Amino acid sequence: MGSSSTLALSSLILFFTSLHAIQGAFLIPPETTVTIVNQIEYGIPVTVHCKSKNDDLGLHVLPLGQSYSFKFRPNLLGTTLFYCSFVWTGQHQIYWFNVFDHKRDAGLCTTCTWIIHEYSMCLQNPKTADGKQICYNYGDKEPSIILHAIQGAFLIPPETTVTIVNQIEYGIPVTVHCKSKNDDLGLHVLPLGQSYSFKFRPNLLGTTLFYCSFVWTGQHQIYWFNVFDHKRDAGLCTTCTWIIHEYSMCLQNPKTADGKQICYNYGDKEPSIM
Repeated sequence: MGSSSTLALSSLILFFTSLHAIQGAFLIPPETTVTIVNQIEYGIPVTVHCKSKNDDLGLHVLPLGQSYSFKFRPNLLGTTLFYCSFVWTGQHQIYWFNVFDHKRDAGLCTTCTWIIHEYSMCLQNPKTADGKQICYNYGDKEPSIILHAIQGAFLIPPETTVTIVNQIEYGIPVTVHCKSKNDDLGLHVLPLGQSYSFKFRPNLLGTTLFYCSFVWTGQHQIYWFNVFDHKRDAGLCTTCTWIIHEYSMCLQNPKTADGKQICYNYGDKEPSIM
């Protein structure tokens, strides 16, 4: 191995070592993965809809034995809460459950796997003395997370919705994978004319960035695009509808003088968010 390669490797090792040291020194919470598995006793699909205060992760239909996962990094205040609704055929109400509550789960898991049963949600392999699953009853009401009263007083940014629509000229499905610095929203396959949406609240620093990859049959590379860049979009939309075309992404109905769509080229590299 040449001297330049050795130097590069040493620098890389030093970087990750320093990153680990910084994380420990400033108590940055570790990235957490929540996985939800359908093991409902009836053997039928379950519709899952997960949210946090700032994010709406959309509807996911889970056949028996299938799962849905998402990733995030808990906030430094210890207040992170993700909750989901659960609906299936023959059910007489919507069930609710907090799939990550920092006060309850921070010491139990960073890979939190929840099993859907008829009357309970069960956490697999928690970090407890015996490692046995822990089961909780569902709730019958959506958690109350109300910010409207303080939104105006503290200039909290408005909730934003991003919708991505497949209008690719070939008429074929497009696989979309969206992320931010803290969240991985998973893979979504969009047939022609179909859409995928998610919601969030931009941060107060004006640095919010959500980006996605786009892949379809016959494509020779992965395309990348920032579907929400605060510096570019904060004044253009709070309901940001993007149309997938072969060579560009087009924003519908922006808040501009003429209201005409705005189109941007794809990027060929994943954004660097350190």
